Amino acid sequence: MVFLYANHLDKGELIRPLLTFTKDELMKIPHFEDSSNDSQDYFRNRVRHQYLPEFEKENPQMQASLRYLAEEVNSLAPSTERID
Repeated sequence: MVFLYANHLDKGELIRPLLTFTKDELMKIPHFEDSSNDSQDYFRNRVRHQYLPEFEKENPQMQASLRYLAEEVNSLAPSTERID
């Protein structure tokens, strides 16, 4: 099942259609890799390159669990939108 993640913003919508794919799946698609993706200067890269591999040593299902959590949060998001 593929989910389309979208966040409603004040002036539009942020859509993340590739969020549910693993890196291995994405590597099969022609793409451009920004050189900053390898830099440990950015928190997002430290999470991806250092922390997640450590978590996966403890729980090999970590990626699947995080994807499931993202799906659950995304399904609840509409019910938490602010009513003016």
